[in-house]
Amino acid sequence: MFAQNVLYSLLYCKLEPFVYVLTIMAGDSSTCQVCSTKLGLLSLKRHCSKCKRICCRHCLVGRPDTNLGEGNDVDKSKICSECVENSRRSMSVHEDLEVTDQINRDLKLELKQKVMALENFRTFLLEISATFGPNSELFPNTDDKSGIDDTNCDIVDLITKCQENFGNMQQKVRLMRKEYENARKNEESRQSVIKSMNDQIESLRSERTELRNSLVQMKHLSHSVEDQKQQYQDLLAECEKLRIRCNKLEILLKSTNDRPVSISKTLEVLDDTEPSRSRILSICCPKFF
Repeated sequence: MFAQNVLYSLLYCKLEPFVYVLTIMAGDSSTCQVCSTKLGLLSLKRHCSKCKRICCRHCLVGRPDTNLGEGNDVDKSKICSECVENSRRSMSVHEDLEVTDQINRDLKLELKQKVMALENFRTFLLEISATFGPNSELFPNTDDKSGIDDTNCDIVDLITKCQENFGNMQQKVRLMRKEYENARKNEESRQSVIKSMNDQIESLRSERTELRNSLVQMKHLSHSVEDQKQQYQDLLAECEKLRIRCNKLEILLKSTNDRPVSISKTLEVLDDTEPSRSRILSICCPKFF
């Protein structure tokens, strides 16, 4: 290719006067509108199928236009180098535009997601402020005002206010923790007191049970003593009766010395009918037995 170009240059230098004469004779003094080369018999003019400008055969280097039919001249269906460059540049710009559109769509989608996330974060901050802020559900009896407008509150102001609310909440939580610790200690001491009182109650219950058992035993003993006392009273009364009877028998014995047999029979009958009374009589009046 290099040798061919050199040969063309030498031939052009040698034949330039002749070419100029032939060009004048042909009556065509046009030049290539791309490289400004003079056109003539040796370098015929051609036209770009796209921009319709006059070109030499060296500048008409583009691919054939596929929109033309197959019967047309191949040179007539080619395009010049500038059109090729412009086509490449336009294709590159088109590709860049497509990429830019895709980037814009991605950026819009990401921006929409960010806006939705920011709105969710704003709602979350409002819920936190409504839950942990002054005059909220956890801290209802506070004198401070939240100062937050749900509709016109800026996100920066909302974050600052939530930080202040969190600081106040931390202080209140520390105070509540101290109160909880004190309450837990008081509860532990109260539980220890309750435990000691329960132990004392159990001891008193056991003592009460023992006292009840002792009382029941004392009642049984008192009933037994009453029974024995009654038996003793009955025995004394019986002895008194027997003593009186013995005295009567002694008097009867002294008055009737001639009737010992009848007295003995009377005593035998008494032994048969009332053996217990006869035993008592034998104790009280041993002289008759």
